[in-house]
Amino acid sequence: YKRQLTALVPTNKIGRTVFDYPTFFFYLPQTEAKLAEFILNDQSGNQIYKQDVTISNLSGVIGVSIPASKNVPPLEVGKNYRWTFTVICDSQDRSADLVEIGTVRRVELSADIRSELEKADPRRKTAIYAENGIWQDALSNLAAARRAQPDDAVIKDDWESLLESVKLGQIAKEPIVQVQTEPKP
Repeated sequence: YKRQLTALVPTNKIGRTVFDYPTFFFYLPQTEAKLAEFILNDQSGNQIYKQDVTISNLSGVIGVSIPASKNVPPLEVGKNYRWTFTVICDSQDRSADLVEIGTVRRVELSADIRSELEKADPRRKTAIYAENGIWQDALSNLAAARRAQPDDAVIKDDWESLLESVKLGQIAKEPIVQVQTEPKP
């Protein structure tokens, strides 16, 4: 079984977030490629963000965060945005690119859920996001916890169940690796 480039998203490829600048996660197979590219377009297809990601000799789960900067408009509630993550295997022949495409939608949480989140510890926070279908943030939250405590068995189990819930259980064992990212103005 050869692992391929995989976006860590639900099977319908739609992730929901409550944040104006969310983080996206991808599983990167072992590859000769040195560069990947993340692009975010708004509903009308206009590019609002582009970032180069250096992936030389990396394999594992990576996170690509949209920086909160004045050059990048925040995601608006109730709108869908389309992202593309491309691993450039051969810069001379872009037909060899590995590509994942999906949608992120920013949603508003009810006041009840918001106040529950404010009181919650990190583990409960992840659960609240997951229960409410806020995939992007459940994943980001848990990934941060895993990076901070890679040997914590409870976090590891939570991570595995979360990924299994979207049929990505086989990726749960992969390490979370840091990447160098270069936002493009």
